[in-house]
Amino acid sequence: MRLVSEHEGKSGVKIDEKDRKILYELSRNSRQPIQVIARHVHLSRDGTAYRIHRLEQSGVLQGYKTLVDVSKFGYQSFHLFMRLHEPLRQEVIQKLIAHHHIRAILKFSGVYDWELAVIAKSFEEYAKVRREILAFLDGKVQDMNTVMITAPIMARTFPLRFFPYQKDDRARSDAEYVPDRKDMKILEIIANWANSSLLEIASKTGGSADMIAYRLKRLRASGIIQKHMIGVNYDLLNQSMYAVLFSTKEQSSKDAAHIREVLSTDSDVLWAVQVFGSWNYLVYLCVQDTHQYQQALDRLRDQFGAQLLSFVTLLASEEFKYTYFPEGMRVSP
Repeated sequence: MRLVSEHEGKSGVKIDEKDRKILYELSRNSRQPIQVIARHVHLSRDGTAYRIHRLEQSGVLQGYKTLVDVSKFGYQSFHLFMRLHEPLRQEVIQKLIAHHHIRAILKFSGVYDWELAVIAKSFEEYAKVRREILAFLDGKVQDMNTVMITAPIMARTFPLRFFPYQKDDRARSDAEYVPDRKDMKILEIIANWANSSLLEIASKTGGSADMIAYRLKRLRASGIIQKHMIGVNYDLLNQSMYAVLFSTKEQSSKDAAHIREVLSTDSDVLWAVQVFGSWNYLVYLCVQDTHQYQQALDRLRDQFGAQLLSFVTLLASEEFKYTYFPEGMRVSP
């Protein structure tokens, strides 16, 4: 989920249908050659390249990311929600950004001020990371709550409302593959620069472009690389992001399947996971205004039906860090 604050103060950016199609193609695979995207959107290569550059310059397009399945490396994903007594100083935020096990840092308005996404290989390791976080915050925490992701449900760069024909096309595989040191260096490069050319990656890791292509193919086939995607500043597209935490009754497999179907097909849901903790589901909504948000929430509450016990909603305001391959997973030089 992307909500970037680097272009704060800018009004919304106007994009046309060609821009939208380019964004969709990049969200499907941000490593696609420009000439392939051009063919899909019926533009020349130069015209497509110009539009991509313009989307980058406007701040709408916020980089090229690679979605890595951290569970393939034995990591679990935890989300720590916190309410603080006072705003965080910039130096504290920088310490959190630099922490190698923190994958994402989001600021909210609501009953919680902050959400930190953390990777750890066990509850014990997560507890250690949380103690380090609390030490940074130096007694400022008024309330906090942790959930652990137990099952992914769906993830998109844009809600179905933007592109009704899109699918959750993340690569999934149970194939056994143990990446070596060079694979890890490749992942480190493309984690936040997914559009790097084979020659660029080869120059930084050694070896040939053909060998890099072969290694990328293996990483995708094993499900370690799930997708090459983009970061988007939704605010510049006049969209708002909400996080919703749902608590439900004890569910049968049929009830759980129904909720998964509801969340997977809703027009405003951007990302949804099943979690363990005080809540059962963590959902991100991407909406145009408060009216659309209320409609989406009412629709989900109606679909959850008698299963729903309670929910908490948070309005996202800033993003300070978001990576799918945090520093804690990377190899030493």
